[in-house]
Amino acid sequence: MVIKTSTVTLLKSLPLFNKNYLSLITTLKQEYVKNSVEQIKREFGAKLLYWNNLKSRRVKFLIIISTIGLIALKVFTTVLTFDWLVALF
Repeated sequence: MVIKTSTVTLLKSLPLFNKNYLSLITTLKQEYVKNSVEQIKREFGAKLLYWNNLKSRRVKFLIIISTIGLIALKVFTTVLTFDWLVALF
């Protein structure tokens, strides 16, 4: 029988654990999330800048078609991994 306990519960059971450690962990998690959001914003901005700098409509069209094709391929292969859906085709 496996007993699942949270990390915070385990840390609270330690004699050295107090509210300062809990606030430190919470602060570190918040900073990690904040940094992740900032990184996503920077990457999205870079992709948008690249897209806006493309002058050729043909290249934009090929990028859009390639992206849609890649997504469709991923969805199609994922759907076919389910045995009950394979039987429908």
